[in-house]
Amino acid sequence: MRGKGQVWRIFLVMTAIFLGFTLVGAIVVYLSPDLAGKFTAEIAKTLLSKVGRDSFGFRLFVGIFFNNAGAATTAYALGVLFGIVPVLIVAFNGLMLGVVTTYLVHSGAISVQRVLLAILPHGIIEIPAILLAATSGVLLYKALLRGGGKEMAMKSLKLYAISIGMLLLAAFIEAFITPQLAGIK
Repeated sequence: MRGKGQVWRIFLVMTAIFLGFTLVGAIVVYLSPDLAGKFTAEIAKTLLSKVGRDSFGFRLFVGIFFNNAGAATTAYALGVLFGIVPVLIVAFNGLMLGVVTTYLVHSGAISVQRVLLAILPHGIIEIPAILLAATSGVLLYKALLRGGGKEMAMKSLKLYAISIGMLLLAAFIEAFITPQLAGIK
């Protein structure tokens, strides 16, 4: 299993894990709304502490980028731990998306349309970027510990670099465009 086919297979597995855990997150909201509410509040508190409570514009852009780039870097660099960390990062991000979006809609805090406007503009780039970083972490594991060689290690680094570029674009969209489209300010 070499080349582009291997990358696509790993990427598709990561996508399936992400979607599966997004669904699990949505189900959690219906099974335990109180737990989902606490989880949503904790996620909001954590993100606000990382990005900045009163951030907007360039500061928001930088905060979002470094938060997401940190997750991508962790998925890449710690992929050497048997490929487990990238899977955990993808699973957690899917769970988080499922719980938070479903809870906000289910509780009546926000409409489905507004959730879509708040996620889709940057999410169509950000989510694949995180999945690509996780894919690159698994490739790094295969290159270094499973005998994949220098070529595979370089491919993993290139994919990681592409994911960082995608995250830069997604952060720009999330900071400057998404708030306008979703009416968030």
